[in-house]
Amino acid sequence: MRCILKAALFAALMLVFGSRSLPQNCQALATATPEDLVSFLEDTTKNKSTDQCVRLAMKKLGEVRFQPAIPTLIKLLDFKPTEDVTLMMHPPYEFKVYPATAALREIGKASLPALLGAITNGSRSQQVRSNALLVFMSLHSDNKSAGILALVKEHDRTSDSDSKMRLADAITEAAQRFCYADEACKQAASSRTNP
Repeated sequence: MRCILKAALFAALMLVFGSRSLPQNCQALATATPEDLVSFLEDTTKNKSTDQCVRLAMKKLGEVRFQPAIPTLIKLLDFKPTEDVTLMMHPPYEFKVYPATAALREIGKASLPALLGAITNGSRSQQVRSNALLVFMSLHSDNKSAGILALVKEHDRTSDSDSKMRLADAITEAAQRFCYADEACKQAASSRTNP
């Protein structure tokens, strides 16, 4: 009986004090629908007071693999909370420092077309393109060659010279960052036609 009372007391304390770890303005997000989380991300401004809330919303969208959030998460691939992230600096740290990368990775392969679009889009920042490439290749972690070949295929298919250049850069970056000693992966990277 004492064990049951202790367990109940501990659970009650966790509920009370666990919810206080979120800032007051984030507590409503803990029970928000995925649609509300997307609306929050689209409407929020990137300032220090909402960093934890933005991170929470992205985490929850990834956990439920909410595919309609993909375009919003793509726009926020360069969102980096201003909180201290020195404890998070273990590779691949981007998934911790840039919360949209982790959410898109959790959503999975349904995000591949949008990630490819972000890689080729010249209006996106270099950080967005680099983070999109990271997620794109992480979704091919079981077969890195397939990820490289998908980039090569898009490179060879596109006629837009700027997109072709960005894809060539992405192929080179992917080979350097992800192929390591994988000869098939390196060979896939060298299989593209010349720009």
